[in-house]
Amino acid sequence: MARTVNCVYLNKEADGLDFQLYPGELGKRIFDNISKEAWGLWQKSKPC
Repeated sequence: MARTVNCVYLNKEADGLDFQLYPGELGKRIFDNISKEAWGLWQKSKPC
């Protein structure tokens, strides 16, 4: 069963990330508050 979070970027309940991507407090905040969908959208929007 997927872990769900209340995604602050999309402002809805969505599937959470599978693991903490960054160490420390920032990583915990991302893991607890950002969905897989939002993370993917952010990665696509980053300049190369």
